Amino acid sequence: MLAVDGNGIPIGVLLESAQRAEVKLALATMDTIRIKTKTKPRKNPKKLVADRAYDAQWLRDELKAKGIFARIPKRGGWKSQKKPVMSKAPKRDYKERYKVERSIS
Repeated sequence: MLAVDGNGIPIGVLLESAQRAEVKLALATMDTIRIKTKTKPRKNPKKLVADRAYDAQWLRDELKAKGIFARIPKRGGWKSQKKPVMSKAPKRDYKERYKVERSIS
C-alpha cells in the first residue's frame, strides 16, 4: 500500500501479500508515515482521503482516536448518506484522489 501527500508524493509505504484486504492494512500503512516539518517529523496526517473499500467503522474509530479526520464515502455513495459523515465539501477532497492513483501507476 502507498500513502501520498496532497501533491502525490509518497510519504509511507507497506509491502504485503496480495491476499490481504487493503482495509486491514490501512493502519499498518499509516504507521509508516513520516511527514517532514521544520521541527520534528510528524507521524500522523491531518486527514485521510480513501475510497469506499475503506468504509469500516472500526477504521474510522481508530483514525479518530489518532486525531486523523477521515474522508471516506459510505459504500452506497454520497447521496445515500442520511446525515453527512464529512463536513466542508467532501467531494472536493475526494476528487483529488486521482493523485494517489497516478502515484501508484
